[in-house]
Parts: sequence; structure tokens; C-alpha cells
Amino acid sequence: MIEERSGRRNAACILDAEAARKTDLSRNAEGMSSARKVAVLSYTDSSVLSKHAERARIVRCNHEAYAQRHNYTYISPVEGSTLWSALHLLGHGTRAKTASLLLHLRTFDYLLWVDADVVFYNRRLSVDPWIDRMDSANADILAASNDVSSYQSEPNAEFTAVPFNAGALLVRGSEWAASFLSKAVPELRARPLDAQKQDQHDTD
Repeated sequence: MIEERSGRRNAACILDAEAARKTDLSRNAEGMSSARKVAVLSYTDSSVLSKHAERARIVRCNHEAYAQRHNYTYISPVEGSTLWSALHLLGHGTRAKTASLLLHLRTFDYLLWVDADVVFYNRRLSVDPWIDRMDSANADILAASNDVSSYQSEPNAEFTAVPFNAGALLVRGSEWAASFLSKAVPELRARPLDAQKQDQHDTD
């Protein structure tokens, strides 16, 4: 489902989603979605929209097709909408991640945050297997680990201290997750807007 707050769908996205649906129906889907209420969240800031508009459109179409395939709600405000303007006030695109998660956490069972440069390579796979893993481990947030050794050649030491990748996060709509993210807000507010990392260290 594409919520109204995500803006009017691009005609090209509709065609892409329809083509993906037909492709999916021709195969056996893996990890078929359950009755869990899941939302896919994303946000594209003005700097990306002004410099990489076509790339942003392609990524948005990919996100929409994935959400539609699994009957997830897709929330990614379009430029100029009320929600987009509110997130834009935060002054940095990555701050919208924590804000969006907090805004929608109590509305859904699970939230899947994906950065604006993340695409779903295999749209047949739902997040249900990962949710099952979270349930088995009694976890509220799931993130991919970073290969820290790959950052050793980076001249900026800040990169070596990030043990996980926040580009894609699966978050349970729980009180613990809400408290965890809320505790990150003071640090995010105190961090300079030109800081290279806005959303990684606040979850340490």
C-alpha cells in the first residue's frame, strides 16, 4: 500500500511495479509476507533531489515496487509535502531517519528503514525471515554488521568506529525501541550539521 502522505505515484513507478508483479508471479515467491503490519520508510533530501533527480526516481520506484509486492505501507514524503518539509527543517537528511522511525513506530508492528541509495535487489524476498530471527533472539532492532577491516585504509578515523551499517534497519514497534531512539535525540541535536556522520554514533 502506498500511503497518501508519500505523495502521488509517478506513472513510471506504476509501470515498473506492474512489471515487477508479473515477474514475481511467474516464480515461487520466497519469504511470503505474513499478517504483520510493516512499513518501508525512506527520505530523500533536497541535495540529492537537485543533483541526482533521475537516480532518486529510480530508487523510489524500486522501493514502491517492493512495498507493493509484499503489501507493506510505503512512506517516503515527496518534496514540498508537509511531512517532507517538517523533516527538511532538521537540517540534515540523515536526521530524518531517527525522526521518521519515532514518528511511525507506534503505528506499525515493524519498520524497515532504507536509505535513499539502497535498492531491493531481489524483490521476491520479504522481511519475514528476518523478523522471525528477531523474534527468536528477542531483538528489537536488526542491522547489518560492517566489515571494520575494510575501513582501515580510510584517512578519517571516524569510519573505523562504526561496527554496523545504518543504511537499512529493521525496527520492532516496541517500547524499548522507542526509548532507545528517543535517547539518541539529544546527541543528534548537539552534533554539528556538518558532521560527517549524523546517525551512526548515536546508537553506540
